[in-house]
Amino acid sequence: AWLDKFMKGAKKGKLKIDFLAVHWYGGTDVDQFEKYIDNLSKKYRLPIWVTEFNGWSVTEKEMADFAIKSFKMLERHRKVERFAYFSKKKGTPGSLWNRDGTLSKIGLAYKDL
Repeated sequence: AWLDKFMKGAKKGKLKIDFLAVHWYGGTDVDQFEKYIDNLSKKYRLPIWVTEFNGWSVTEKEMADFAIKSFKMLERHRKVERFAYFSKKKGTPGSLWNRDGTLSKIGLAYKDL
C-alpha cells in the first residue's frame, strides 16, 4: 500500500521515477519471487533494481538452491537491471562465505555471474 501511495504522490508532484528499488524476503520459491517482480513491472512499468534478497530458509541446501536459481532468473529477467544478494552471517546457511572466510557455494555462484 505504501508504494501505491508513494507512486501516486510522485505522479501528482510531477516527479520522475527512473526505477523501482525492491527487496525480497518472501521465501525460497523462485517462481513466486519472479511473479513478484513481474507484477511490479506490469503495474508500474519501470525497470527493477532488487537491492536486497534472501530466501531466509534454514538449511544450506535450500538456501543454495534458491540463491543459485534466483541468480539465473534475475540475470535473464528483462525488467531487472540490478540485483544484490543479502548475505547472512559468515559460516551460516545463506552466507556468501564459509566460516573460514572462503567463498561458499552461493558465494562462488555469485562471483561467477
